[in-house]
Amino acid sequence: MLRALLSLVLLAPAAAFAQSAPPPMPTRDVAVTYRTSEGGEMRFFWRAADSTMRAEGMGDAGGAMIYDMRGRNIIMLMDAQRAYVRLPGDDDDRKREVGSLALGDVKPGDKVSREGAAEIAGQRCTVWRVERAKESPEDEAEVERSCVTADGVLLRRVEGEGDEAETSYLATRVAYGPQDPALFRAPAGWRQMSLDELAKQIGEGLRQR
Repeated sequence: MLRALLSLVLLAPAAAFAQSAPPPMPTRDVAVTYRTSEGGEMRFFWRAADSTMRAEGMGDAGGAMIYDMRGRNIIMLMDAQRAYVRLPGDDDDRKREVGSLALGDVKPGDKVSREGAAEIAGQRCTVWRVERAKESPEDEAEVERSCVTADGVLLRRVEGEGDEAETSYLATRVAYGPQDPALFRAPAGWRQMSLDELAKQIGEGLRQR
């Protein structure tokens, strides 16, 4: 679940995008509720002043994830334990995953093109097609389509084409407005847990299944 959430974070470098592409991050405060391809619901809260995002709705895991886009640090909140874990921002593997809520982590060689417009959850958005660069000519093209507002909010993401196309995220509610700064930090009185302690708890949970 953590790996899937990390692939949603908005931190694709602006230089990776064509000038005609939408902003890599929302330009104003917003809260968005999404329906996922698994039938679940996820909620994202964005605070533009300090480029932080909160993600809720992680299924059985509960809690939330708080992303500091500037520092590339992550706080994992665990409601049941009233505890949190700080994930350092120097993990190269995680840095590669950061950046796919809007158009994704667009790299040199990827093709980005505009494909019309739509209205989702009461908001207008532009459909952007991203075709990932192939590692070899024999590979099948990996295609994603994201419908993104002019101010950088993802409203829909579709992976694949034709019969294999799947809507990964679909916005069902968008609410612009100031976000409470308290949402983007660990609650007062909660215990900070070490990474070793977290790994031990995960291991114990897997053994009990």
